[in-house]
Amino acid sequence: MPNVDAHRDNRAMRDDRADGVCRAERRASGDSPAVTVLLIDDHPEDARRIKEMLTAAGRASSLMPPFRLVQARTLARAMERLREGDVDVALLALSLPDSGGLETFTTLQDRAPRCPIVVLSERLDEALATRAIRAGAQDYLVKGQVDGGTLSRSLRYAVERKGAEAERHQLARLQGARAEAAQDIHLRDEFLAAAAHELKTPLTVLKGTAQVARRLYERSGGIDPQRLLAALDNIDAAVNKITALVNNLLDATRLQMGRPLELEPRPVDLVALVRRVANQQQVSHLHRLRVELKGLTTPPGHDGATAGTGEPRLPGDWDEARLERVLDTLLGNAVKYSPHGGEVVVTLERSPAPSRTVPEAIITVRDEGVGIAPADIPAIFERFYRGRNVIGKIDGTGVGLTVARQILEQHGGTLTVESQEGQGSVFTLRLPLHAPRSGSGPGGQDAE
Repeated sequence: MPNVDAHRDNRAMRDDRADGVCRAERRASGDSPAVTVLLIDDHPEDARRIKEMLTAAGRASSLMPPFRLVQARTLARAMERLREGDVDVALLALSLPDSGGLETFTTLQDRAPRCPIVVLSERLDEALATRAIRAGAQDYLVKGQVDGGTLSRSLRYAVERKGAEAERHQLARLQGARAEAAQDIHLRDEFLAAAAHELKTPLTVLKGTAQVARRLYERSGGIDPQRLLAALDNIDAAVNKITALVNNLLDATRLQMGRPLELEPRPVDLVALVRRVANQQQVSHLHRLRVELKGLTTPPGHDGATAGTGEPRLPGDWDEARLERVLDTLLGNAVKYSPHGGEVVVTLERSPAPSRTVPEAIITVRDEGVGIAPADIPAIFERFYRGRNVIGKIDGTGVGLTVARQILEQHGGTLTVESQEGQGSVFTLRLPLHAPRSGSGPGGQDAE
């Protein structure tokens, strides 16, 4: 199911840069009565005058928190000082021993984008002031042209503006998280409804078959063996469908939790597996399922042929149960999304040896169904995603292709699709003949 994180609203938007500990955003908590100003300037006399002005401004207004001045004489030291976590606002001189000009500001802002910065310049330069403000400076002050009241207001306003900006960003993040959670809940509800409907069909078959068998037995005191076998076949097919759906849901849940599937590779004949799944899907007189073997012409009696039948083989090491579910999903979809019938062709071949360093099997499943709209193709393998041309018209959970692609990727293979809406789809499965026993394929967890 979709992951509805109950703590989504409380997720910290962490940043490893220096601003991650700047205190301007947390002034509203009231955890520090003093406003800590980091003066970044290497001139002792300027530092003395600024300290005197801030001290006088604090005495003049008993209703406002006092200022606490700390100093860093280089840009490098300033960034170290910010990491200590007690700075509310930076007062930055643009000319420092290790940096100069507007680059001084942009460097500090890049490292501490959430900390309010007031620029303190040696001279009035309107062009530079405009560039600094546009780049994000809270104010631009000129040494010798600012008094204590102006400096005090500039610093306090910088803190308040940055705090308000942080609150707006936090609110936007919360609103986005809530919208995402609401969408997750909507997807969950749709998924549960679809899964219930998918389960209802085979359960109805089970119940109907059992009721018919019971009535026949009660009327005649027994059941014709052929009719009994047919009933048992229907029950077996229904149970297999339920089992496949439940296993897909379990795998989808495991993938959502970030855990790879645990493959159990063993020797498998892919030709026999494809034919078995195709026979199971041939349940409608509207559809013609055909299996084509390309290039698999090993004569009977050789290692590549089934003993005594002359049927070519394509052996490999795979997780048979999961690979069967992949084929069942692809062939089942080909039938389901061809509601008016048509031909479904499954082609199986082995890649030519010179073309790839690892030998692989290639399976294509081609149908003549409704197809997929071009806008839907990029997302068709995403969890719970379904094409807009089938929603509300053809039942489905939206997890089958997601799980199928992940199974193949953990086998080291791929699953791709080409489709034209209204004309059908071609799914291509490429599968190395020997699957890894652990880890994932080239797509990793991105298959969701």
